[in-house]
Formats: sequence, C-alpha cells, structure tokens
Amino acid sequence: MNKEQQLHKEFIRLCKSFNKELCIIPVLYGSLGLGKATKMDFSPKDIDILVPFVYLYEQWIVLKKLMERLGYSLIDYREHEFSDGYNQVGFSYIEDLETFAEVDYRGLEKVLEDGAEYYVLSLDDYLNVYTKSSADGYRRSKNHGKDLKKMEVIRKIKGENQ
Repeated sequence: MNKEQQLHKEFIRLCKSFNKELCIIPVLYGSLGLGKATKMDFSPKDIDILVPFVYLYEQWIVLKKLMERLGYSLIDYREHEFSDGYNQVGFSYIEDLETFAEVDYRGLEKVLEDGAEYYVLSLDDYLNVYTKSSADGYRRSKNHGKDLKKMEVIRKIKGENQ
C-alpha cells in the first residue's frame, strides 16, 4: 500500500467516527482529495479535512477529544493540526470554501465509501481553490509552486474531457 492509499484508508477510518460520533459529513480536501478527483497521485503528505465552522471554534474541544480518542495529539493549535506519530491531519472549515474560493459547499458531491460518508470537490472547485491560494503569498512560498502544477494538471484534464 503506497502513502496515498494509506492516507485515504486513515481518512475513511476518521470519517466513520466523525459521521457516527459527531454527525459530521466532512470534506476530503487538499492533495489527497484532488488525487481522488483526478485519479492521480499528488504525493500527499497529510490528510486535509474540512468540517463545519462550529467544530473549530465553539465545539473545538469535542473535535479535539475525538481525535485524541482516535490516537492523535494536537501539534499546532493555530493550524488545527494533529499527529499520531505517522499521519498528520489538518482541519479547516467548510464554510471557508465559499468566502475564500467562491465554491458553494452546499452543492458538493457526497460519497459513500466503506461505510463512511464524505464530500468531495469537483475539478472546477479545485481550480477555484488553487487559483485563489496561488495568489496568497504565504501559501505560494510554502508550497513551492505545487499549486500552480496542480492547476496545470486540472486544466489539462478538463481540456481532455471537454
């Protein structure tokens, strides 16, 4: 099992707990989510998950305790990042899709996989996200042009499918 497959398997495990214990249907995001959308390996290093805003603020302790029960420790409060010593999981909030990248999060495709329910972004949604994030100086320098490469791949796929 490669790293991407292992991360996806771990996402499904976490997702089942979010579904059952918090009644959250999260969004699979970042390189792992884009990999699922394109059926390509973008060499994800972590699991990016979007949850409702309330779980990063008013209900933060509930999410944190669940992650701890699942074997994770908080490693960066500001970035909402956890680690279990092998996997790293970062959280942001679903509603930011709309304000940040003009993506209607209420219209995302829902996936049911191995008993886990989650949402995925379309290629157009990812293009909006990466276009916006590539304009952000911090993210642009942090990701060494990876976002621009992802945008090129998405545009190529969309061109092939049109």
